[in-house]
Amino acid sequence: MSPTDPLRKTSESPSPLSDLSRLLPFLPGADFSRSLAHRTGGGASEPNYRKSHVFDIKNGVTVYVEGKPGIGEESGCGASRVDDGDIEHEHRRLGGDAIPGQTVTKIKTSLDVYPKADDVAESVPAWVAFDRKVLRFYGFFQEAVQERREEQHRIRRVNIYFYLEDDTVQVTEPRAPNSGLMQGTLIRRHRVPLPNAEDGQHHTITDFNVGKEVTLHARTFKIIGCDGFTRYTLVRAELQSRLKATRPSAPHTSLKTFLENDRRVLRFYACWDDRGEPSGELRHMVVHYYLATEELEVRAAQGPHGQGTGRVFLKRGKVAKRPVKVVMGVGVAGPQIWYGDGDLQIGAILHIYGRPFMLVDCDEFTKEYYREKYGLTDFSPISLDDPHPHAHQVCIPPAPPLVPRPHRKDFDRFAKYDTTVLRWRAKLRSDKMVDRDREFVVGLYMQDETISVDETTHASGMSSGRFLKRSRIPKHPIPPSGSGSGESEDDGSGAHEYHGTKDFAVGKVIELHGRVFEITACDVFTERFVRENKGLFPEAK
Repeated sequence: MSPTDPLRKTSESPSPLSDLSRLLPFLPGADFSRSLAHRTGGGASEPNYRKSHVFDIKNGVTVYVEGKPGIGEESGCGASRVDDGDIEHEHRRLGGDAIPGQTVTKIKTSLDVYPKADDVAESVPAWVAFDRKVLRFYGFFQEAVQERREEQHRIRRVNIYFYLEDDTVQVTEPRAPNSGLMQGTLIRRHRVPLPNAEDGQHHTITDFNVGKEVTLHARTFKIIGCDGFTRYTLVRAELQSRLKATRPSAPHTSLKTFLENDRRVLRFYACWDDRGEPSGELRHMVVHYYLATEELEVRAAQGPHGQGTGRVFLKRGKVAKRPVKVVMGVGVAGPQIWYGDGDLQIGAILHIYGRPFMLVDCDEFTKEYYREKYGLTDFSPISLDDPHPHAHQVCIPPAPPLVPRPHRKDFDRFAKYDTTVLRWRAKLRSDKMVDRDREFVVGLYMQDETISVDETTHASGMSSGRFLKRSRIPKHPIPPSGSGSGESEDDGSGAHEYHGTKDFAVGKVIELHGRVFEITACDVFTERFVRENKGLFPEAK
């Protein structure tokens, strides 16, 4: 390119850099004349669009340098630090446009309020100076309850942790046993933004103090205390508040009582003396008082000394000291006074629906409860005068249950004889001509000794199929030969014995629910099984 090119016009006295620029291609960054003239003050040139250096290294750690000019500043010198005010206006004063991100207001951190001793202390990073240093505040928040009529809100206590190294916040709730609430970590550790903060400002140490209310994610927490290290840190930073913390009031005391006393029951042994009435007697009772719900329960005692519990005499519920008055068939309910734990002690008489119950003794847990709460020390039992407590008692054996209990299975036998079924051919013993030709197959299941009976096809006209479903069949007396009825009276002998392997053999007679069967033969598998297990079939030949 010729020196007379209009794009390469220079001053009358060219400099060495201008001669060098003529030899370089006309590309961005290769033309020195545009910026050189502006720096030296000679001639007009285009503005400099360089970006300021905003990062630096101190003590081996990369840090952000604040107050640097924006794009277009030609002086090259750094600006002073801008703590407050409009940063964008400051960049206009220095010259040039602000770097993207510099137009946003500076985000404040807790480092701005921490005390600084000298320049050495300022050069230490926060994550080194405040490593593993955490402020702990004690607080609570009020939670609304929507679906309970007896309470509108509940108070939940929390611990608020503030990490000094990075201004992160964590909120946890101490776990209470059997509370039914989702407890533990309520807010995980992170920087919590201020409510309605458009510049991304987060909570700092100035927002946390005793007596203050802080809103974290639309939930307001009231701070009522802190630990010793937190108090020392706040006093050193001159942030200790003089406000007095207020304790929350429990709006629903019954819920608090339930959570503290759940599964705690007081047990008293009582006597109801009904010997003044015809056919009356001295009845031993057990009185249970549930601390969680303040309810009473009365059960009939069992055993020679009345220590066990039996049937329910009075179901669990609150018992009033005075019954409800009845006027013209309508109950007039006044202010009810219920029995409490303060009314129960050895020697007290409880009038429950017109029946007096004297408390004569209690268990060890009840003694310890009254020893800690009421300071009682005398728990001597009371013995009532009953010269013949068991004179009129008749020993009656217990009646069998109406619903039979399920048979307890032998799992070793079940695994050994899982699919083993012995089949025996049998005939029905009866005086009726139509029953003499009927043939049956009796199946004996070895895993649990259950029996099933199936009728085979014959020429008598009877339908074949299942005659007796699989079940455990109890033993009954065998009727004498020629009785003709096929039925027998059960005298109760062997009521708890069931038919098993000892009752099966070719030629034997068994009774199954009043029907008498005579075993005539068996299949090949059953014959081989009986031969190999003669101990299970003692009468087999």
